[in-house]
Amino acid sequence: MRGAVVNDHRVDFTIADDPGRPATMDYAPTTSTVVLDELPSDDAPLTLVLGDLGTVEIDRRAPGEFVWATR
Repeated sequence: MRGAVVNDHRVDFTIADDPGRPATMDYAPTTSTVVLDELPSDDAPLTLVLGDLGTVEIDRRAPGEFVWATR
């Protein structure tokens, strides 16, 4: 994952390979962690756009909580 841009209740993630380096899935299944500092203050769900991988909507979580998204 290269980065994320927050636009209201939508977060667009940039997902790209590292040229000349193997992907992490080549070694073992893995996860990515992202800290988003600029979220709206209400508790509305977030729409996460994961590049070409698709879009998922998640309920808001308290700081430190996590959510699993699978294809």
